[in-house]
Amino acid sequence: MKEFMTIFRFEFKNLLKNKVYIGITVGLVLLIAVLMSIPRIKSILSSGGGGGSQQKKVMWIKNESKTKGILEAFTEVFTDYRIEETADTTENIKEQISNGEVDCAFVINDEKTFTYLVQDLSMYDNNFAMATGVLQSMYSVKQLENLNLSSSEISQILNTEIKGQAVFTGMNSVDNFSYVYLMLIILFMMIQMYGTIIASNVASEKSSRAMELLISCAKPSSMINAKVLSHCLASLIQFLVILGVAYFAFEFNKEYLAGNWLISDLFPIPMNILVYMFVFYLLGFALYAFMYGAAGSLASKPEDTSMLTLPIMMIDLAAFYIVIFSLSSGNVNSVLMKACSFIPFTASIAMFTRIGMATVPFYEVVISIGILLVSTVLVSVIAKKIYRIGTMLYGTPPKFGAIIKALKEA
Repeated sequence: MKEFMTIFRFEFKNLLKNKVYIGITVGLVLLIAVLMSIPRIKSILSSGGGGGSQQKKVMWIKNESKTKGILEAFTEVFTDYRIEETADTTENIKEQISNGEVDCAFVINDEKTFTYLVQDLSMYDNNFAMATGVLQSMYSVKQLENLNLSSSEISQILNTEIKGQAVFTGMNSVDNFSYVYLMLIILFMMIQMYGTIIASNVASEKSSRAMELLISCAKPSSMINAKVLSHCLASLIQFLVILGVAYFAFEFNKEYLAGNWLISDLFPIPMNILVYMFVFYLLGFALYAFMYGAAGSLASKPEDTSMLTLPIMMIDLAAFYIVIFSLSSGNVNSVLMKACSFIPFTASIAMFTRIGMATVPFYEVVISIGILLVSTVLVSVIAKKIYRIGTMLYGTPPKFGAIIKALKEA
């Protein structure tokens, strides 16, 4: 235990002092803070310099139908634009849009048809749908007036409120989508980043012959345990720092982020989701970290680690894509996802995704955590043997058969 704590403290302190670790943490923290503050910054910039109305984009309306109230109706709906009516030709309007003098324009052909003119049609452009709604509403009012209905009767018909209530006995997957997606991205990034660091560090120690000196002073099991757990703790601290900054940035900019459902639904994270997130994060990270550590010990020089860690990276990548595709399809309780919930290499993200997005029997959660825990212990035992054997293997990376043979003899 003393050997383990000595090596653990050494590895952990070196990680916290590492410039790359500090740089990535600070960089991500600043990036998240800036991204969450963009709506606030835009609001400040648009309100400064003589009022927000001067900063509004220009939209032209060409009313060929001579329908009354078009300009007023569009002005009421398109609050982000300065609406101006024009009698110019369509070709001239297109030229003005191309020159950047006008952002967009609507040519109202008649009371039921229109043309939307814009330079580049963004996938987030809702102007077409909004204009359709405006004209549809105006046409409906006119038709109702032809039936000799009073304005109060028309208003009552058009403004009839339809009330509905969603009752669910299981999980609200809409609210939990953000948490699940965040966990998938973070765990995948942490495993890839820290796994590569662990493998490279082990290979560097072996290449410099420092490993031989260390093994003479400490057990291989203490060395790899300390290395893996120190990186696990460092990644967890980094995760908590990033999550904490994201939370405070969200609270600071909450009023400006109300329109972004993905971010506004992120906080506060429910306690049960948070607990499962950390349980599956730690077990999933440890499982892959031991595999990366074992792979690094088989490399004679740091350059060989990429070839040896490639199968591990592919397994992790396959698990990530299986879960992401299932999450995107909305079917997280498929046979494939249920199977992946009990496979050690995919259980950490597959079962967490199912817990967050659907109703999962508690016994399945317990079985999944149990399998993941036992598998992590078994992988750590195998990794320690490979680590001890790897210190004696130099030259070209050993073949798979040679590793199996050495493990049997160990």
